[in-house]
Amino acid sequence: MIRRHSRVFLTIVLFCACGALFSCGKGEEEPESAAAAPVGPPAAVMAEIAAWQAVGGKIALRDLAAKPATPGTRNAADLHKPLIDLMQSMSMSDRELIGDPWGSSASSLEYVLETYEKELATLKEALALPYCNWQTPFEEGQEVLVPHLSYARTMARLLVCEARVRSEAGDFDAAADSIFNTLRLSEQVADEPLSISVLVAGALDAFAIEAIERFLEKSERIPASLLESLKSRRPRTRLREALLCEGTMLISTFVELAGGSPATPIAEQSMSEPVAQGLVWTLATIRLFVEQSDRPLWQKTDEAEARPKPSSAMLPEMPFGMSFDAGTFARLSHTSASFENNLSLAITALQLREHKARHGEYPDPRTFKTPEDAFTGRPIEYVRGASGFTLVAERAGLTGQRDQYVWEW
Repeated sequence: MIRRHSRVFLTIVLFCACGALFSCGKGEEEPESAAAAPVGPPAAVMAEIAAWQAVGGKIALRDLAAKPATPGTRNAADLHKPLIDLMQSMSMSDRELIGDPWGSSASSLEYVLETYEKELATLKEALALPYCNWQTPFEEGQEVLVPHLSYARTMARLLVCEARVRSEAGDFDAAADSIFNTLRLSEQVADEPLSISVLVAGALDAFAIEAIERFLEKSERIPASLLESLKSRRPRTRLREALLCEGTMLISTFVELAGGSPATPIAEQSMSEPVAQGLVWTLATIRLFVEQSDRPLWQKTDEAEARPKPSSAMLPEMPFGMSFDAGTFARLSHTSASFENNLSLAITALQLREHKARHGEYPDPRTFKTPEDAFTGRPIEYVRGASGFTLVAERAGLTGQRDQYVWEW
């Protein structure tokens, strides 16, 4: 995970789900750790490094890099970046208005949209580009800052407000474009291989999906762009990429704070036995979650989550301590599954409406196959009513408790 998240501006949902891979406290000192004599990395370290690399993990920060652009391709981030500081200075009153796009008056939202008309125009120009590299300095490791995530949340809310205003004016094609742009912004954010970016992208998808629900209350038309954009999501793949990236950051931080040099190959590092044990524990824990990241939640084992916390002797001189009780990764998995179910519900709802538009009625629940619930492995519940339908799927609550998404028309 990333230190100094005050620049990231997360919601309570994301904060509780993502937690922090690092706690705010410092592990207790143990005299025997300081007295341990440095040794070369034992065979267990090298074996775990090989296992980590076998799942696609990198060891050095210099090996972390965003996907390269095709020569001559324009980078969307070059258009986004001049807007970041500007949007972070948005007035509190404007933030409150766009923070409740369905509760604020349409006239107030129109005023805010007019105020930021130029910024929205630049945003849409950036969203039309196929390539976005935020140029995040991964070489900074745990010190890296990601201010564009706060900016992306603000712009997504503006786009949702635009969708609401356009929808109420009866311009459903334009409203659909606003929702599509929200989904496109989510895609550009999710291209960055960090867990926090994946989670923020999921939150932007949730903004768009709520707008789709409102859209369907007013319009029978099914914008193909919305359905195709939702189908293109790859939450499990992106979670795996993020875990691999952050695993490398943690390895580098661990080695540096344990007294080693990130520039020196681990095979040449001098480390005490407790440090070696801590490094093995860290690599093994993250690797287990990486190996299971492509499975739906109901197929995952508890092997990684059941691992005990390492002793403070295994975490020498950690200034902010490591809270690897695996609970953080578990919350990340639950949140990812929640986003996946939310996407499945939105896709299914659009498909049901499309079916009705073609055939005059919703399909028979006995023959219509719904997606698998990421939590339970059972089909998402679909009930056809006299003139509408209900869809139900699982999700994780703020503190890990389970509740449900319910879509009803």
